[in-house]
Amino acid sequence: MCLQKQGSQLYDGVSGLIVENLDKLAKEQIVPAFPTSISVSGIDHVQQAQEGERLLKAVREDRTHVPPARVLPIFEQGQQLFLERVIRSSDYSIKSHLITTLLTQIQIERDGYTVNRSAVKGCVEVLLELRDRRDSWDSAASVYEKDFEPTFLKESEAFYKAEATRLLDSCNAMQYLKKAFETFINDNPKSPEYISLFIDENLRKGLKGKSDQDVDAVLEKTITVFRYISERDVFERYYKGHLAKRLLQNRSVSDDAERGMLAKLKVECGVQFTQKLEGMFNDLKVSSDHMSGFRDHLAKSQVVGR
Repeated sequence: MCLQKQGSQLYDGVSGLIVENLDKLAKEQIVPAFPTSISVSGIDHVQQAQEGERLLKAVREDRTHVPPARVLPIFEQGQQLFLERVIRSSDYSIKSHLITTLLTQIQIERDGYTVNRSAVKGCVEVLLELRDRRDSWDSAASVYEKDFEPTFLKESEAFYKAEATRLLDSCNAMQYLKKAFETFINDNPKSPEYISLFIDENLRKGLKGKSDQDVDAVLEKTITVFRYISERDVFERYYKGHLAKRLLQNRSVSDDAERGMLAKLKVECGVQFTQKLEGMFNDLKVSSDHMSGFRDHLAKSQVVGR
């Protein structure tokens, strides 16, 4: 059709099919199941539009139609129609529900409760992906920047001002600093890994040649920071891997330092937390005993053979 100069007819036909499917999507899937399915359905639509672009690449590449007509390439057209017919639908208040739900989920997590982060992330990714191409032919702000970010920043400002006031009223200077440090530590998702790496570095070589008192002082300071970590299961996974490498490669500065660290972790987290870690020591000792016995047996056999 493009070769026959009928690109406009093909383009309009594809756009019509997209509109028809989007209206059905909004009515039958998004509105009844809002907000969880909005992210999944939105991403599916973008993927479908992208596949449609490959199948209809003649439309995109046909310079006799798209540039002179000043219309969007088919993939961007699909995104634009999704924005107009679903997110900013004139029939359903999807955008306001979406923004309200995102802000509510964020507030719930700030209050210390667990939320479905993957659902929130999916919705935010849709908003970041979409841009209103009608605003500007060459470039446009994302829907996230235009519709969500201003409200999010305003809500965040109000929350942190209220939180600061609450802490100042209810905490002394030491408690306030502890709270701030705890927030600082847990805002970085890599904190559990970094603490495990710090311990690993010291138990490999950093504590070599130091007195027992110096070793204990370093381990105690590490535990002080560890107390603020909320993702202790993540720390355990990293620590287990680092410990296994130290033991198998015989890189520990001393068994006493290793067991001293485990003893401190046991006090902080309980027996269940360190049970598997202590089992690694026992397994290594059994393996070492077996190997020593085997070597003795070989040595005796060689003596008898002579």
